Amino acid sequence: MKRHKYSAYVTSIEEQCKDLNVDSVQKLGKGWMSMVLKINEEWAFRFAKNKRASADLDKEARILPVLSTFVSAAIPQFKYYGKQKDGLVFAGYRLLPGEILKEDSIFSFSPENRKVFIIGLSQFIKELRAFPVEQAKAHGVPQLDLHCFYFGLWKEVRKHVFPLMEDGLQKYISSRFHDYLHHPVYTEYTSLIHGDLSMDHILIDPETHRITGIIDFGDLAICDPDFEYRYILEDCGKLFLESLLNFMGDQNSEDRITKISYFVTFDHLQYILEGIRRKNSSWIQEGMEEIQREMNKNGWQIP
Repeated sequence: MKRHKYSAYVTSIEEQCKDLNVDSVQKLGKGWMSMVLKINEEWAFRFAKNKRASADLDKEARILPVLSTFVSAAIPQFKYYGKQKDGLVFAGYRLLPGEILKEDSIFSFSPENRKVFIIGLSQFIKELRAFPVEQAKAHGVPQLDLHCFYFGLWKEVRKHVFPLMEDGLQKYISSRFHDYLHHPVYTEYTSLIHGDLSMDHILIDPETHRITGIIDFGDLAICDPDFEYRYILEDCGKLFLESLLNFMGDQNSEDRITKISYFVTFDHLQYILEGIRRKNSSWIQEGMEEIQREMNKNGWQIP
């Protein structure tokens, strides 16, 4: 066991989880917010890397036990919960059944397996929407005003990102914000959403392609239900999202996909801003390239 890499994390576990002897450690994932380790081939431990991630884990600890009675798929149930030496929290749960998807996994599915997956995904989204909003609020789930959030993002983009952009990209981005912020139906929020429903947070049975589990509920929020679909559009494409919306019985799928595409644009801009804050030139370049590809794909012409 390579304890030297993860000794601080292992120490936190051994000091606070007295009934768990750490025999093996593997990295499951690492991002801006958390480090995730597999312990003894049986447990997943998430360690917050900043205050926001710590607050998100605390929110999950409160809401997930209640939410588990509303959803069919397995979701994390924290058995272990503690604090690291820096005061940030960590939590451990038994690994969920199934295999985690990759961002592009859906493109290898057969039509039949894609349909099975869509049925399971739509069921999970509907189950979340059915969760009482007031109960979610009582367990610490925030209500997100997307109009206010994106208005603030728009100001940040003009200040920090526009100086790095050519005139054509600036005009494209300006048009995206204008169209979203001035469309009245785009300001509604009505239900509980996962908030980070990308393919790599979904587990399936590799034989049947049925969804077996969903992970990473740190971005749970109450807001516009269409905000749930932004990573699905980005990871799986427009045709898949159309099929999902149609299966769920949602109306005006074309208009809604247009709205969801704005969320994808804004995510790229947040990625660029994060690159600027961290002085990471590769993130800035990657975000710029994504927006350029998007603009070209949309056939947008500079007025």
